[in-house]
Amino acid sequence: MIECSQVQAALSARCDGEQTGVPDDIVDAHVSGCAECQAYAEKIELLCGALRFGSGGRVADVGTPPDLSEAILAGIEPQRRHIATTHAVGLAFSRVGLSILGCAYIGWAIILLGQTSHLAAEDEQAASLLVDAAAVRLALAFGLFFATWRPSATSGLLPVYGALWAFSFGFATREVVLGFASTQDILGLFLLFISVLLMLSTWLHCIGFATISRAWKTVTAQPTA
Repeated sequence: MIECSQVQAALSARCDGEQTGVPDDIVDAHVSGCAECQAYAEKIELLCGALRFGSGGRVADVGTPPDLSEAILAGIEPQRRHIATTHAVGLAFSRVGLSILGCAYIGWAIILLGQTSHLAAEDEQAASLLVDAAAVRLALAFGLFFATWRPSATSGLLPVYGALWAFSFGFATREVVLGFASTQDILGLFLLFISVLLMLSTWLHCIGFATISRAWKTVTAQPTA
């Protein structure tokens, strides 16, 4: 006598289109007289109905699935172009800003060097300090021009400019509190701060904000997808 487990296995195999190993008439005869197998058969029919692509109680051969790559690319291409355009425009503005700041630093260095000619005879030490200050401005200018030429290099220049601004900001705060800060000191700190911001913007638009987002999710153990 056939058991319920065999009948239910045959019903499951029939739903999958596989060989049942038991004649269909025996399975049907058992199901007609077994309430448990009838309930199981109904569940199997419902499941097969949800998954069935063909007819006749068997899953039809669906063949090769359709190629949806063109439809998918057509949907994401406008978004990709929008993101790429945004990064390109942001990078262009950042590079222009870096060039302008570089020119400002060169102009500042030229002014300082011009002042040394008046102080050389009167105060040699003050003239030497002005030459050092001009050299620093020229170095900052060349760094900005290099970042404009090679935006990817900002990853190495940014820590230098950031540390220089943080160090200068601490002393400038003290000078402001004591009332010793000059307009030139405030201007220099402002230009350095703008340089750091533009370098940060250049770096972010160069590597992409998605990279930062993925790195942050990795650090915070958040899923990336």
